[in-house]
Amino acid sequence: MAKKIYECGTLRYSLGGLLVAVGLILFAFFCFTLTTSIVNTLIPLQLKDVLGADNKTITVIISTIGGIFNITICPMVSFKSDRYRSRWGRRIPFILWTMVPYVLSILFFAFSGSIAAFLRNFAGLSKVAPATVTIITIGVVMAFYQFFYMFVASVIYYIYNDVIPVRFQARVVGAVQVATTAASTIFNLFLLKYSISCFKGLMILAAVVYAVGVGLMCFMLKEPEYPPLSEKDARNSKGSAGALTFIKESFSHPFYWYAFISTGLLSVSGIGTFLIFYNQEMGLSLDNIGKLFGIQGIIGTGLSIAGAAVGTLLIDRWHPVRVYLFGILLAMLEPLGFLKFIFSTPPPMVFWWSSMMLAVFLRIGGTLFSFSSMPVLMRTYPKSRFGQFCSACAMLRSVLVLVFGLILGACIDLLKYQAGLGDFAYRYIWGWRLLWMIPSVVFFILLYRQWLKLGGDNFCAPAPWSESGREEMPVTEIRHPTEKLVKLGMIAVGAVVLLHIVMAAVLCVISLRGGNGRGFLVLGMPLAAAAGVFCWLIWRGVARDLKKIRNGQQPVNGIPHHGLLFLCAISAAGMSGIGFYQALSVISSVSAVWFWCAESLILLVILLMIILLIRIERGYSEIDKA
Repeated sequence: MAKKIYECGTLRYSLGGLLVAVGLILFAFFCFTLTTSIVNTLIPLQLKDVLGADNKTITVIISTIGGIFNITICPMVSFKSDRYRSRWGRRIPFILWTMVPYVLSILFFAFSGSIAAFLRNFAGLSKVAPATVTIITIGVVMAFYQFFYMFVASVIYYIYNDVIPVRFQARVVGAVQVATTAASTIFNLFLLKYSISCFKGLMILAAVVYAVGVGLMCFMLKEPEYPPLSEKDARNSKGSAGALTFIKESFSHPFYWYAFISTGLLSVSGIGTFLIFYNQEMGLSLDNIGKLFGIQGIIGTGLSIAGAAVGTLLIDRWHPVRVYLFGILLAMLEPLGFLKFIFSTPPPMVFWWSSMMLAVFLRIGGTLFSFSSMPVLMRTYPKSRFGQFCSACAMLRSVLVLVFGLILGACIDLLKYQAGLGDFAYRYIWGWRLLWMIPSVVFFILLYRQWLKLGGDNFCAPAPWSESGREEMPVTEIRHPTEKLVKLGMIAVGAVVLLHIVMAAVLCVISLRGGNGRGFLVLGMPLAAAAGVFCWLIWRGVARDLKKIRNGQQPVNGIPHHGLLFLCAISAAGMSGIGFYQALSVISSVSAVWFWCAESLILLVILLMIILLIRIERGYSEIDKA
């Protein structure tokens, strides 16, 4: 019996060869993620807790330097790698050439204290405070590190798009997510608590791990061969002509602008430099934070494994663009869930368990969201210019993160020192996240409408460099909602809303027995009842439109996808359960009413998301017969 052969360009794999290639990629991503987790966490802690740097300085060193290089180095490397030809491939050379200086920069971090001491003694800096010299040294090393990091980060995420057959790409994306989540989990669970006491040792470990894992992939993984560039393409890829080609092609259509801006604003919302300080302010020790992140990572790894096995199939069946829309909407629930702590503080362990439960329920939808992010690019960015469009997005994203990262640091310092809030100021990072997630969602909705107009499930990418102005994209069979699944989804949402009302009644009874139930009677129960009325109105509208479609008539609105309905039901059940636990844990205080009312408002937001999707799909909804 002949061996089955899998092809990707000029590459031909047996099953064993394909598994080896995937294994090399997964090991490289595991090591790369572990290395960046160590560097990205230890440096802010070293700057703040050991050296006493202020938030603006931390932001400049951590975000600004990298942002500048991301604007300049990343687009250049990505653009060149699309058009580069060598016996080593078009991506791997950029990683291999920078390996030695990249590893050295990590080792320089490890010995930054010794370097600073040398400079004070022999470079005429003896009058400068030791901490100041060390901060400057770390800043210089960070510039060195970020410069070479950009060569790696610019192309490593393109490799599996180049070397893995199309039929396996979604599953490999899922497997990469599992590997990176596992690396983060190992760091948070076992290494984070030693971030200050074993700074030098962890940095040396990071350098060794990167050299072994990524080096193994570079020397053993083979890239496909590509035809030589035409004279025209070669001419338009050099110097100022190349820069003009990059700009002209990448920013040629509103569809790409919406994609770039949405991604950029989402990155601005997710600036996480101060997240560890926020958890410390909420009363958690580094050990508790490490356990929290570690257990969340274990849960995330489990969900990633399930997502890789099942979720990637759902992404293909529902279409990555559609799943990403679901995910970016549900992602807003995280800042909403934490904003309540600006107004009331729970006991530290109540916060710990709340954070744990929030991660569990939101990561169910978040896993599909994260798994769909790369397939969205693969299905919307032209394959012939994939690296170029990814780098154009990264360039705009970096400009936004660079500018707003500085603003965030200044805002935190303003609240911390000028407004006298102290470390309480870190609680406002969730307001910052929500502030920028909202316009990010708006721009992705604009992209989604463009995507529908450009073919939707049969999308063709705008391509001004081709005669037709379009580039065909991979098309797979999509499962649209059925009447039965939509009804089941609405029943699931309705059941959760009913459970929320029952929880409100239970809390009201318990608080009345304790003589503190007025708040639940005046606010808690009415808000829960309002969610019930809202849900019934949505149900009535969907049932009306399903009946119109069944009778061959045009529906008034779109039909919500059953996938979103089930994800909303799961998320709403989790958020309501968390609110019930928080309120019950402080039932004798006024905070109980606030915690519960906040969750009722979040439930109303989830129902608004369903209405929003109904309006977006207006005129484009398709229903399968079975």
